[in-house]
Amino acid sequence: RGLGDVYKRQELERLLKEAMAQLTPAQRRRVLAYIVGGLSQLQIAARENTTQPAVHHSVRKGLSHLKRILKNFD
Repeated sequence: RGLGDVYKRQELERLLKEAMAQLTPAQRRRVLAYIVGGLSQLQIAARENTTQPAVHHSVRKGLSHLKRILKNFD
């Protein structure tokens, strides 16, 4: 890996942390559980004692926000 690759990775990490910080606590928790933890929306709903549609909405809104923030990253 060259210095350019290292810089790009650091910049992506910075942007991702910044974008995650802008999510609501529920969105952040649910996006992480869904994407990183590999849990289904139904599993997250059961864990949080809420409905699957509520989790679906949070995950969709959270991912949409992350996509918007990161869309110009090259």
